[in-house]
Amino acid sequence: HKEIIRQIEDGTLIDNLYKLFNDKLTHLSIWGTEPTLTLPVVENKLDYILNLFPKLRKIHFSTNMLARTETIHNFINKINQIMIQKPDRKMEIQIQMSLDGPKEITDYNRKENSTEIIVSNIIKLAQFLSTTELSDNFNISLIFKPTMCAENIDFFLNQNGTEKYFDFFNDLIG
Repeated sequence: HKEIIRQIEDGTLIDNLYKLFNDKLTHLSIWGTEPTLTLPVVENKLDYILNLFPKLRKIHFSTNMLARTETIHNFINKINQIMIQKPDRKMEIQIQMSLDGPKEITDYNRKENSTEIIVSNIIKLAQFLSTTELSDNFNISLIFKPTMCAENIDFFLNQNGTEKYFDFFNDLIG
């Protein structure tokens, strides 16, 4: 993690991407550890990244949504400010949020009370987005990524889980 941060800060990682893709890079995915830990460092390099890669149209990252929602807000605000200045360029941010399903699944897979924290943070993010005026050339996609393990199968087979599972997500997105 520290090495990744160092390489982003000093530009090595970005320059190496340029050596691989030249100016043809269209998508950038941020992975490794919890990506919201590195978002502030990437945010500080966004002007450089977007200038170096003029065809970059999509930035994707995954998050467990257990903390650092302000980091996501700041990242979105920074890109929005840049896109206001670049009206001829389009950009999409895809945020993949780890949410496995109802409490019986998510808390089992992650940690006790994680479902409540994740759902609360998703609602905070949705409220932030609903009050943020995004540039016309900037879109944000929110995606749920459930993780299942063999032990979760019991929930579906013995606890009327399939209906509870779909109801959980339907209730969340309204």
